Amino acid sequence: MVGALARLNHQAKYLNPKAKNIFRNSDLVLPSQNPFHNILAQSIEMVHCVEESQKLLEEIREQGVEFERPSFEIKAGKGYGAMEAPRGTLFYYYELDDDGLVKNANIITPTSQNLARLERDLAEYLPKLTKGKTACKEECEDLIKMLVRAYDPCLTCATH
Repeated sequence: MVGALARLNHQAKYLNPKAKNIFRNSDLVLPSQNPFHNILAQSIEMVHCVEESQKLLEEIREQGVEFERPSFEIKAGKGYGAMEAPRGTLFYYYELDDDGLVKNANIITPTSQNLARLERDLAEYLPKLTKGKTACKEECEDLIKMLVRAYDPCLTCATH
């Protein structure tokens, strides 16, 4: 699983003060592999990011900033990269033609990376929900929907 919970599992010691305080006051115990903890991890991470943004903006303000117009030349080329997004790591590759138009692109979204883990969790979770129960269709559907939402899938991104 990629995303906020995975990052928190590995990097919680680096949280900014307010985010660290929220984490300490939560019931979250790390490391956690429980997908239901992902939304809480996202909330903690958002507070961390706001704090980090405030620190960076203050540093920039103190140093002074002048507008600079970047110069560039349009030409054919290829490039790839990776960056952290709220749902996990986003990998991308672009190829441009001589006019700077995209002729090839490949984007690997966090949602597509999490899909196999989500499917395994669903396969493990459903038998536990139905064990010993005769009629739980509506309740089971609600709990399965909760599990899917815990992964915070972005179907728009995943179907690029």
